[in-house]
Amino acid sequence: MHFLFYVFCYKILVGVFMQRLLIKNKKSIYLFAFLSIEFALWICVLVVSGAWVRFLSYATVAIAFLFTLLFMEKRVDTLLAIGGLFCTCVADIFLVILQKEGDTLAMCVFLCAQACYAGRTYLLAKSRKEGLVQVLVRVGLSVLIGLATVLVLRAKTKAVFVISTIYYVNLLCSIVFSFWHWKGSARAKLMAVGFLSFALCDVSIGLDFLIDIFALGEGSALYAFLHGGVSFVDVFYPPSQAILGASVYPALKGQK
Repeated sequence: MHFLFYVFCYKILVGVFMQRLLIKNKKSIYLFAFLSIEFALWICVLVVSGAWVRFLSYATVAIAFLFTLLFMEKRVDTLLAIGGLFCTCVADIFLVILQKEGDTLAMCVFLCAQACYAGRTYLLAKSRKEGLVQVLVRVGLSVLIGLATVLVLRAKTKAVFVISTIYYVNLLCSIVFSFWHWKGSARAKLMAVGFLSFALCDVSIGLDFLIDIFALGEGSALYAFLHGGVSFVDVFYPPSQAILGASVYPALKGQK
């Protein structure tokens, strides 16, 4: 049953490109190979146990970053995507390889990645007015969520918590702004799905932090949900990076 699910995911991830975007493009083999490698690594992440998992998971991010370098051009969107994946690679050295959970420096780097992705969604805007609205929404929500975090946690407030909530709200903005341009832009579609998958991974990590902050025991419903045998990080994180990496492919519509 699991095998059929994986094959179905692969068909969606690769089939859409091959049928609609790649037939007339000589570089299609690069994308096909990239998605195939990412899919194989994702399966390994899901079925392998032990210390190897974190290295396989990191490999999915590193390969996505290397893939974007194949299309390094003067196009701003591609450069921003490269920057976002590079920051993710750096941050994951702390969080995935060294497993320093809650590392402030790593979250600062992740916030830089979100700044790059904010630039990508800005480029999707059809007018300067819409772009300005995006900027104001992001800044306003970042200030509000930062203050709310301090007010709610009070004495338990740490810099990493404030940075993390600002990161999450900007990721949410990236999802909304990408879905806003879903119609007519293949690039926006991939960005939206990639950001959404990224968010589902990060939400599970954030909920784990809540368990520690509010000292919820193993008997709590939240703990049982997050540790019920399925790692939501492993399910959603590798695909998110593969999709964001694929979104730089030159044949896609909606590029700047």
